[in-house]
Amino acid sequence: MDDVLGYDGRRVIVTGAASGMGEATARILVELGAEVIGVDIKPAAVDVAEFLAVDLRDRAAIEAGATRVRTPVHAFFSCAGLPGPPFSDIDVMLVNFVGARHLIEQVLPKMPEGSAIAYVASNAGLGWQQHLDTLAGLVDAQGFDASKGWCEDHAATIGGASAYAFSKQVIKRGWRPRRATTWPGACASTAPTPARPTLR
Repeated sequence: MDDVLGYDGRRVIVTGAASGMGEATARILVELGAEVIGVDIKPAAVDVAEFLAVDLRDRAAIEAGATRVRTPVHAFFSCAGLPGPPFSDIDVMLVNFVGARHLIEQVLPKMPEGSAIAYVASNAGLGWQQHLDTLAGLVDAQGFDASKGWCEDHAATIGGASAYAFSKQVIKRGWRPRRATTWPGACASTAPTPARPTLR
């Protein structure tokens, strides 16, 4: 595989590295010669340079994991996600957006100008333009606790849309880190991941 984007020797973070799109992303980056830091609640399925066991539902675990990350980080691939049932709505929101964003913000000071963040979205987030005002409330919430509190206070709204779809609408709504990075959103089509049966 040609390393056309220059990942050889670069330090990158991949969340959700134990399965699905996170595992596939980590595997490709390892093959390209990147120094991959895998993040997941379960052991990474790829031979990464470093593995951080982090529960994205837990603010303290996120912050402890971020402190272990060495500078610089050249790219961050946010691939972790829960599909919905059997997981609770709040767990889906925490893993798919709230905790994921908090980890990015904790690592961001270690990312030089010109570094990149990729966030896996989904076609389930289509139609987000019709909910701009609602989505803005969560996007504008500052920090893990405030964001979790917003989700708890708006449980009916989140559950009415399905927590998975709502989490992907928030991502498509366009939250951006508070400093300059490249920010591509990857919208996944149907893919053979562990979550696929749940989403059918």
